[in-house]
Amino acid sequence: MDMATPTPPNPAANTSPAASGAARPLVFVLSPPLGTVDDDRYYYSPNADITNGDYAAFLAFAASYGYELAIYQCPDMAAFQASNPTANIRPFAEVPAPMLAMGHEVMGSIE
Repeated sequence: MDMATPTPPNPAANTSPAASGAARPLVFVLSPPLGTVDDDRYYYSPNADITNGDYAAFLAFAASYGYELAIYQCPDMAAFQASNPTANIRPFAEVPAPMLAMGHEVMGSIE
């Protein structure tokens, strides 16, 4: 898998408009910075609002530390998993706490 390119969209997941704050089921695909050796990480939330709390901190973390973050609307998790059989999709609650803390720190410095 190309580390710099997140999984392409599929019928079960549509790219979300970044400006929309409506809570909805989302899959976040975090790709490591270029030049690093790591796998894409997949996180799912059944009711995410990317403008608030840990979701916004996750976006701030990715943007500030060189990670690429793709966000897909995911109304059908089974179809998404079938289209991405090698993806290890974890609950959003399993996003590493240091990433969220760093994102909250970045958000605090720009508010």
